[in-house]
Amino acid sequence: MSPVENTGNVNNTIPKHLSWFAVQVTPGKEKQVSDNLQMKGYKCLLPIQQTRRHTSYGVKEVKAPLFAGYLFCLLDLADNRMPMLTTPHVRNLVSFGGKPTPLRETEVKIIQRVVDTGVVAQSWPYLREGNPVELVSGPLAGLRGLLVSVKEDSHLVVAIEMLQRSIAVKIHPECVSLPLEKGCSQMLSSRPRA
Repeated sequence: MSPVENTGNVNNTIPKHLSWFAVQVTPGKEKQVSDNLQMKGYKCLLPIQQTRRHTSYGVKEVKAPLFAGYLFCLLDLADNRMPMLTTPHVRNLVSFGGKPTPLRETEVKIIQRVVDTGVVAQSWPYLREGNPVELVSGPLAGLRGLLVSVKEDSHLVVAIEMLQRSIAVKIHPECVSLPLEKGCSQMLSSRPRA
């Protein structure tokens, strides 16, 4: 895995009337949308990661967005945002309660710092205590439970109901997935082994 890079034209001086917003786009079209928005004069941040994809020809190194389906754009909501929203493959601004919500400045600074320093980073599912999870590898593969806690030593504690009682099992994150509908699973980690 290689360092994260940015395909946008971001600088660190931001006028007070502008805020960073997450823009939801068609997955796979992030770079195209970023380029189109920049041609319209918007400043964009699209963190890119080097990742491995399994193809019919084997494993291939590819560049992919760190946040699939999203990019970040510096906007003034008081301004006309229709040129941005009518850009092909732009779905919407991330909103809460029907109102576009700016990112916290600290979140953008973290993303920008990761990009600027070139450290290796990868996408990671957002886990919360109480999430249903499925064990996908190891001796308990196939069992489902609830995420009880995330420990500092990179272990998850998963409660598994048995006879209407729970037992807590200490599990490595690589062994756990978030169960999706129709019995499919999304791997939590494809972390390279040292």
